[in-house]
Amino acid sequence: MIVELIKEKMQKEGLSARAAALEAHVAHTTVLRAIEGRNLDLPSLNKICTWLGVSVADALSEGGAKDEVLASKMSLLISREPKLKALFEELVSEVEAGTLNSSDVEDIVAYAGYRIKQKKG
Repeated sequence: MIVELIKEKMQKEGLSARAAALEAHVAHTTVLRAIEGRNLDLPSLNKICTWLGVSVADALSEGGAKDEVLASKMSLLISREPKLKALFEELVSEVEAGTLNSSDVEDIVAYAGYRIKQKKG
């Protein structure tokens, strides 16, 4: 998963391997090795994960089952987006407090799906 995360961030921010390396405080060859899926030493891996805004465990997670992969991807997405993280924390609090039930959560997810389809055109 770390390869995809690095490529995604570099593409999103228009970064070369050298620019990404500067931001992550590693050598550009380390970024290139990571993109190639080669092994990194732990200090370099930690720096890259800090730059990505994810934990080492999440970045290295491949997940065995399809649901685990989806859960891992959702966890990464939520942890990288502060507004989304705050929203999900509020949602969990409301469910735990009993002010939202599973039907409410289904409605929220259905609306999110509707908005995604609208954005696609």
